[in-house]
Amino acid sequence: MNKKMKKLGLYTMALLSVGLVGCNQDFDTEFVPQTNPQESLLQTSDVSVATSSATSINLADFINEEEGIDKPVPIGTVSVKEGSMPANTILKAEVEFSKSADFDNSIILNANSLDGTNEISVQASTLQDVYFNNITRNPAETDLYIRTVLYTVTGSTADAVIGKPGENYYAERTVKFTPLNKVQISSAYYLIGGPNDWTKSAADRLIKFNHSGKDVYDDPVFTVVFDAKQDDDTWFAFGDDAACDAIGEGDWTKLFGIVGGDSETKEGRFDFRYNLGSDNSFKVAKGAKKIQLIVNMMDFTFTVKTLDFDEYLYEAGVNNSWGGTEQPLYCADGNGTYTGFFYAKEDSWTDGKGAFKFRGAADNWDEGNYGTGTLNADGLSGTLIDDGGSGNVMPEPGFYRADVNLADMTFKLIPIKSVFVVGSAVGNDWDKGVEMTYNFDKLCWECDATFTEAGVIKFKGNGTWDTEDGNWGGTADNIINGSNDNIPVSVSGDVHIEFYPLCETKSYCKITKK
Repeated sequence: MNKKMKKLGLYTMALLSVGLVGCNQDFDTEFVPQTNPQESLLQTSDVSVATSSATSINLADFINEEEGIDKPVPIGTVSVKEGSMPANTILKAEVEFSKSADFDNSIILNANSLDGTNEISVQASTLQDVYFNNITRNPAETDLYIRTVLYTVTGSTADAVIGKPGENYYAERTVKFTPLNKVQISSAYYLIGGPNDWTKSAADRLIKFNHSGKDVYDDPVFTVVFDAKQDDDTWFAFGDDAACDAIGEGDWTKLFGIVGGDSETKEGRFDFRYNLGSDNSFKVAKGAKKIQLIVNMMDFTFTVKTLDFDEYLYEAGVNNSWGGTEQPLYCADGNGTYTGFFYAKEDSWTDGKGAFKFRGAADNWDEGNYGTGTLNADGLSGTLIDDGGSGNVMPEPGFYRADVNLADMTFKLIPIKSVFVVGSAVGNDWDKGVEMTYNFDKLCWECDATFTEAGVIKFKGNGTWDTEDGNWGGTADNIINGSNDNIPVSVSGDVHIEFYPLCETKSYCKITKK
């Protein structure tokens, strides 16, 4: 059996029998297919399947849940050459469906029993459920590729595929497929109210929810973080573009509210106001700094959190023996946005990539273990998952500025390929100055230099003054990225410089006279 059939053959499959058999012996209605079934004695030339002539399948034509209607979806009609079926043998079939011609991410369903008929079909509700749960929840019409594999089962022996596994298929065709529209999810949602005027926030779409960018039916979770009112309770609701447009016409009923009516509920279900019969807005009591609202538009559930994050987050990876030496990132205002600098180092098992994760504690993984959720095409940004089983972040090896937002669980890496010491102390060179080298043992940038005078220096990344690349100033024991202050030095002559650009409040340099 080919890879797809091995993967999806875990579905429980019933035997399908054809009226062209040598006896009427009963067989079990369930079986577990072999991983590599033997080839059947029945030849492919002895069997044919006339494909259903339908060019489209709209499951609304087969299913009516209110009336309890669940019709079979026809696939094809089996014919077996007279006299070719071995004695005591029946046929069974598996039907495979995919949105792509290569049958990647496909589903395999057992066909109906053909006892007394040779019409192959699959149950419409089963097709709907497995399509919805395994391919996509998007209700849009799409091309659906279909193919069927036939087997023989003789007596109580295991099944044998007719033809070569992974090569011989029957009733191959492509149809326009429309699943049931179980739920409608918009592409964008907006916070209404909160720190802003309710009408203006709807008209100007001031605060938009974040989303992964995937198909909204495959990832129906939307997240927003916003400022709480500092002098009062914070009331808010949310809705899509249609709801915002309706507010402009005086209709507020298309917004979502809390089922049950308790405005301070931290998690639960929501629904349209027009179904609830009242506003049922969300509320967070006075005292919060920021508020996070997470909504699942597939099952209409929500979570409200108040945010007041710790000052530091920590990188742990190959570079520092997975946390053996602190590599902190700093959050200045408790809003969950952290910035730090570190080297993403490779190891023998990383296939030439750097490897690290983030964690909430300096010396353990119990207070947050953040690995890759989704990775964007640039390979340098994406989402994070707080889960010990999540994957490492694995960019190309190099030194990076890391921006992490734990409020919306995202990260961004900015490569810093070079660091320079500039300033009046190095011959008044404010352009390139002296280039530094990264020391993997000390986890710092270092260089030898000659100070022509006891003046001032700064450190700059990538040869620019852009704070994203690194523009460090301040004092030797408190270096700040983006500072306008030069770092005073009191020595001249030959020196050795070590620069530790960890994060704000932790960055420093050492200057040793040689």
